[in-house]
Amino acid sequence: MRTAHEEVERYLDTVCSQVKAKEMYVEIRRELGCHIEDLVADKVEAGESKDQATVWALVQMGDPVQLGKGLHQVHKPRIPWGILAAMVLFSAVSLLAMGSVEASSEGAMGEIGFMKNQGVYIVMGMVLMLGMYFVDFRKLKKYSWLLYALTLFGVFAKIGWDSEINGTGRWLVLGFVSIDFVAWSPYFFGAALAGIFSGQKLMVKQSVFSNDILNILALLVPSFLFIQVRSYPELIVYILSSLAVYGWVSRSRWTTLFISGLYLSGGLICLWNSPYLRERLSNRFSYTHDPNGNGYIYVKIKEALSSAGWSGHGFGAHQGNLPYVYADMLPVYLIRCFGWGGGLLLSALVVWFFIKLIAALHAVRDPYGKTLIVALGGMLFLRLLYGLSLWSGSMLVVNLPFPFLSYGSHVLIEYAAVGLLLGIYRRKDMLPEGKLPAVQ
Repeated sequence: MRTAHEEVERYLDTVCSQVKAKEMYVEIRRELGCHIEDLVADKVEAGESKDQATVWALVQMGDPVQLGKGLHQVHKPRIPWGILAAMVLFSAVSLLAMGSVEASSEGAMGEIGFMKNQGVYIVMGMVLMLGMYFVDFRKLKKYSWLLYALTLFGVFAKIGWDSEINGTGRWLVLGFVSIDFVAWSPYFFGAALAGIFSGQKLMVKQSVFSNDILNILALLVPSFLFIQVRSYPELIVYILSSLAVYGWVSRSRWTTLFISGLYLSGGLICLWNSPYLRERLSNRFSYTHDPNGNGYIYVKIKEALSSAGWSGHGFGAHQGNLPYVYADMLPVYLIRCFGWGGGLLLSALVVWFFIKLIAALHAVRDPYGKTLIVALGGMLFLRLLYGLSLWSGSMLVVNLPFPFLSYGSHVLIEYAAVGLLLGIYRRKDMLPEGKLPAVQ
């Protein structure tokens, strides 16, 4: 005859056998076990024997198979339909935009096939997103330092890479796909730092000057490589997103401010010693002095935005002498084609996307998963925000394509990043809640 303890264990085994999320077994057994113990204690106090009280308690808990099936419904994989819907809409807008660009292009540009090629990139991106959705993100954590080192090596190697596209030695040609590895690298660095920081068990309450030097170096070293290849847009995105990750994990305001001060000081020194950067800033704020030269692009942006109205000039509208309408200038060209009404709809889509990302951040319980959402979601947010900021007509123009929409292979890493975020949300009810260790 089984003992009371054996009966309880058998009951809990039956419950857990119905739940596919094995990571939840410990938490389920603990919670149900405590509830059973409370019921047994009440009966024992009323004068029942422990064996009789246990039998009664298990009856009160209900059929273990049905209870297990109910818990499986609670802890089954989840699909973030809101984020998926946003991605489908982004894809549709991108194809619409490329179709408009193609219809308005002349000469050699008209033969590129923007819409067809972008469709291929989007399909490839969707495949990557689906693949990353099923990846167990927790397994990436132990490879964080390896990912960090390989990304460093990749960026360093591109400094002297022979293959050049558009005048930069930063492209990796794989068959018919050309990958801008330097532009992709902030995503890799962000994922690596999320694992590095969330995996360290360091004390919080210490002086800034006793911080872990390794963590500071991990933040700073990529910045020097971005400066070396003159990838200033990626540098800014990396700095802001890495600081967000560090601040999120450390919860240390003063340490984060200290590192921010290092970045700011280095940036001012770099600006002071770089005639190229000073000229770029000067051209932006004094573009009316040279409207046919360095200020030409800003004049054309102002003209496109001011002449669009609420309805724009329609699908396939003339490009208005805007350069790179398929990439950097796509947000401005969309306003020219579809007006401020279309821009308002696109802004609403971007806001919807990030509302759903923030909701996912609050819903996910795993600390490492949360940190990855901060890292990768933050990078997407910065890039989308920059694209929308071009509509002000006052933003400095840099080589930073609009995520999901602009033409090119950059959509592959963006879809893959979203796929990883979807995979984190997928497991939100399948993992027990953990406690995030802080970094110095």
